[in-house]
Amino acid sequence: MRPRLGWICLSFILSLLLAGCAGAPDTSPSPSAPSASPHSTAAAPSPVLAKLLPHEEGFQWHYFGFAEYGHEMTLSAITPGPDRITYDVTGRVYDLSDGESGNDFSLSVTYTVDAHSLVQEKTAPMMMDSFDRMELIRLPLEEGSDWQQTVPDSSGEDVTLICTIEKVEEKPAGAVYTVLYQDTASEYYERREIQEDNGVIRFEKLYMSEGEEPFLIGYSMYTNAEDVSGELAPYLPVLGKDLHYFGLAEYGHAGKLTLDHENEREAVYIFDGVFQDGSGIDSPFQVRYRVDYERGTVTEEVVSNDRTGEKEINSKLHNPVILKLPIEEGAAWDEETTIDGKPYPYHAEITAFDPETGLTRVRYTARGVPGYHDDTYIEERTFAYSYGMTSFQNLMPGEITIQEGETKEQAIGNHMFGYSLNTEQ
Repeated sequence: MRPRLGWICLSFILSLLLAGCAGAPDTSPSPSAPSASPHSTAAAPSPVLAKLLPHEEGFQWHYFGFAEYGHEMTLSAITPGPDRITYDVTGRVYDLSDGESGNDFSLSVTYTVDAHSLVQEKTAPMMMDSFDRMELIRLPLEEGSDWQQTVPDSSGEDVTLICTIEKVEEKPAGAVYTVLYQDTASEYYERREIQEDNGVIRFEKLYMSEGEEPFLIGYSMYTNAEDVSGELAPYLPVLGKDLHYFGLAEYGHAGKLTLDHENEREAVYIFDGVFQDGSGIDSPFQVRYRVDYERGTVTEEVVSNDRTGEKEINSKLHNPVILKLPIEEGAAWDEETTIDGKPYPYHAEITAFDPETGLTRVRYTARGVPGYHDDTYIEERTFAYSYGMTSFQNLMPGEITIQEGETKEQAIGNHMFGYSLNTEQ
């Protein structure tokens, strides 16, 4: 059974999926959807484009993303024709309300490959994708290749998108094409990664709502539990080993990580720690780390803190996704958290990555949080192979004074609390 969220979180998610965005479409189905491709030809369907989709009926996709969003699909039929190949897909968006919302979570998607393009057409009221019909990618499949398409939004208004193949990457599982779809009349955009034999493996879009700062939402394809475990396992410290952290103002804590349980979907680890900060009172705390094989994520959850009674250990983010695949510089994700009891979206980005040591630096940013400089809460963590988290720092409350000759980023760094792991023990 998938975990249920509180009604606040549920309402927030449904509003993201159903509410209209300023300068951008929502996810309600449009009444009419003319073809996104201007081509009319009897030429045979492109084998290069057909290679972007699975080749066997029964293929399944599982996607997970922002604020516990997810959907699953099954390729039910492949119908070849003289001028096009049609792929019929059925599935469902995960209903976090367990049927209480009354919304239609069914999903039907048709992919069409012709001589020039791959088109997606959907009937799926709760699916995160905004447009009911659009051209996902067009020949030639070359970096820098671009085209323009006009598609209707949910109100029937035309939206013109400039589409560009930003990047082409050769990977062991098949070439990956990153495509940007930029609205010509607003900041709104979408981005997809499309991989050979898999189709769309990642989707993101800019959520825009009047009166709110835009932020990214999206989802990624879950592939294989063993692959996910293999990529995230190196970031776990040695189980049962004493770990000692030291920081500012004699701060310190120590603890051990142990495996609580593991199954096909997840592995859950427990960190039993004790504060050792010079106060003379060694107060225990416990943190749970959940490695989700389906989402490719590591989530941190504070179970207890005997010192404060609050479910916080320095971080103000509650139950944050602290790592998410792929681990590479520039990779980013957006989730929801609570800070001081109120819900906030936050953005996480891998700002540095060293493939030799696994050193990975992640910055987490939550905007609109009162009491912090620019109403923005900032947190940074670094991780390394065999050590797990090696350092932590977060912005302290209050305004920041920028000294002469100092950059804003330097001033923010000087206003951080933090600690590091003793890796020489």
